[in-house]
Amino acid sequence: MQIGFFAGSFVLLVALIYATLNCHYRDRRKDKITDQMVRDRFSPDET
Repeated sequence: MQIGFFAGSFVLLVALIYATLNCHYRDRRKDKITDQMVRDRFSPDET
């Protein structure tokens, strides 16, 4: 039972480290492209 708690806490720790590093080292240039794609997709159609 203790091994299960250890494994779960280890997986949670790895996920938190991955999320922190992924957010910290993301490419800011891609954010502009992604924002524009979202605006184009969800903008009301002008018909």
